[in-house]
Amino acid sequence: MTVRAEWDNAEKTVMRWTFEGAWKWEEYYTLRASTNQKIAAENHNVDLIVDLSRSNALPSGILTHGKNAVSVTPKNIGTTILVGANPVLRAFYNMFSNLYRGLIASKELNMVMVATLDEAYQRLAQPRAK
Repeated sequence: MTVRAEWDNAEKTVMRWTFEGAWKWEEYYTLRASTNQKIAAENHNVDLIVDLSRSNALPSGILTHGKNAVSVTPKNIGTTILVGANPVLRAFYNMFSNLYRGLIASKELNMVMVATLDEAYQRLAQPRAK
């Protein structure tokens, strides 16, 4: 499978999704359904790291599927960090953030993009506003 998820710590405060190679939307939707339930079952916020650094392509329809992803985000999602230095991914993130700014704000999502997993962990280690 080119898409997988795992808890990133024993406290279950960080979930990491990893996408490798060429992946399909069906894989993503299967992953999302199972992990959204796990996240929603926790009684605290859960940060999400979406590691796309080893994905060599984004499937078609990324804007539509991305909007759907934001629409069904569990209420206890903390910070969502997209990881990847790919220029296409960065362009998508910038376009998506601008296009769906209202939806992202209505769900009170904190989304950021970084180039590496190390940067993602550094970001999560920073103090946060309450």
